Amino acid sequence: MIYNLTADCLNEIFEFLNEKDLLACLLVMRLWCEIAVRLLWRRPQSFESLLACLPNESRATLIENGVIIPTSRPPLFNYVAFIRNLRISDLSRSINKFDDKNKEVIKEEILKMVMKNTYLKKLCIATNKNQTNFLDYQGREVCLSNLSEFTCCSNISSDMLHELSITCKHLKTLRIKLKESVSDGLEELITSQSNLKYLDLRFSYKESPIQLFPITLTKLRMVGVRVPIPFSMIPKLPNLQELTLAILYESYLEDFKDFQYVSLPQLQILKFENICLKIEYLMKFLENNGKNLEELCLGKDIKIIKDSFYIKIANYCPKLRLLRTVFPEGNLNAMKVIVDHCKNLEDIYILCSNQLDPKATFQWGLKSSLVNRMSSIPLSLTISFGSIMDVQLSQTDLSIIRECKDLGVIKRFVFNNHIM
Repeated sequence: MIYNLTADCLNEIFEFLNEKDLLACLLVMRLWCEIAVRLLWRRPQSFESLLACLPNESRATLIENGVIIPTSRPPLFNYVAFIRNLRISDLSRSINKFDDKNKEVIKEEILKMVMKNTYLKKLCIATNKNQTNFLDYQGREVCLSNLSEFTCCSNISSDMLHELSITCKHLKTLRIKLKESVSDGLEELITSQSNLKYLDLRFSYKESPIQLFPITLTKLRMVGVRVPIPFSMIPKLPNLQELTLAILYESYLEDFKDFQYVSLPQLQILKFENICLKIEYLMKFLENNGKNLEELCLGKDIKIIKDSFYIKIANYCPKLRLLRTVFPEGNLNAMKVIVDHCKNLEDIYILCSNQLDPKATFQWGLKSSLVNRMSSIPLSLTISFGSIMDVQLSQTDLSIIRECKDLGVIKRFVFNNHIM
C-alpha cells in the first residue's frame, strides 16, 4: 500500500508531481503533508507565512519602524528552512503594499532570516534597483556555499559580485542580462568558477566586455535583443556540447557570416529559437561540426528549404536523433525526404506554414517510407499548424498513422497538440 511507503520513497515520487498535485497531497495525511510542504517551499509560497516565521528580534525591529505585523498563530513548519530557490524580485513584489521606507526594512529582516536558516541552490537578482547587499548578513557563508545557479543583471554592484566570487565556488549555471553598464566584478565571478557548465547571456544594449570564460563550459545560450549576438566568443569554448542562439532580427544574420567556419568538435545540440542562420552558412557549419550532432532545432522563421537540404543534413549529421524544422512554402515532400534519409531519427517536430494543405500530409508516398523504417528506431512525430486550431486529418491519414503504430514504426504521434 502507498500509505506504508517510507518518507524517502514518497519524496522520490513527489519530485515528479506538479504544484497542483502537491497541494492536493497536503490534505491526505501528516507525512504526505510534511513532504509536500518541503517541496512546495523550495520557492517561497506565501509572504504572510514568511512574516510569521520572523524571530522576535526582527519583529521588534519592524515594530520600532512602524511596521504593523498581522497577529497570527505560530507557523506549523519552519518554512524558511525549506527555501532553495530565491528570487529577490518575488520578495520585492510581495511587499509592494508597504511604503518605501518600510519595504526596505521588511526585505532586510526577511533576508537576514533566510541567510541564517537555510542554504540556497538558486538565487536570482534580476535588477539593481533598491539593491540590498544581503551578503553582509550573518550566515551567508553556509547559505550560499552550495549555490549552483545564479541569475543577475550586468550592473549589479561590484562589491556584491566580489563577495559571491569568494563565497560561491560551485556554480554550474549562470544567467546574465547585459544592461547599459557592466560591473567590474562580473568577469571575476565567471572566472572564479571551476565547475561552470551553462552560461546564458542576454544582450540588450551592448556586446559583452568579458573576454575570459571557463574551459569547463559545455552549454551556451545567447539572445540578441537590441544588438547582434557576438559570435566571436564561441570559438573560445572548445568543450561546448550545446549551443542555443536566439536571433531576433534578420538584419543581424550577416554578422554570422564567419560563424560557418567555427570549429566545435564536441557539439551535440544546436538550437535556433527564432530566426535561423542563412542556409548556406548553416550548411557549411554543419559540414564542419555535424558529425557528433544529435539534436538540431531550426527555429520558427526559416526561408525556403529545398529537399536537398535534408539530404545534406543526413550526410553531415549521421548521429542526428531529434529534428525540429519548419515547412515553408508548402514543401510537403520534405517530410518524405527526412524519413528516407535521416535513418537514426527518433523524434521529428514539424511546424507547418499556413500554405500547407493538411489533407495531403500523408498521401504522397510517406507511408512506404515509414514502413521501410521498420528495422530502425520507432519515431515520435509531432506536426503543428501553430495558431491554426481547426486543422484535421483525413480518414486516410488516420488509417495510415494507425497502421504505422501497429507496425511499431511510429511510437507517438501528435497532431496540432492532440495525441493520436
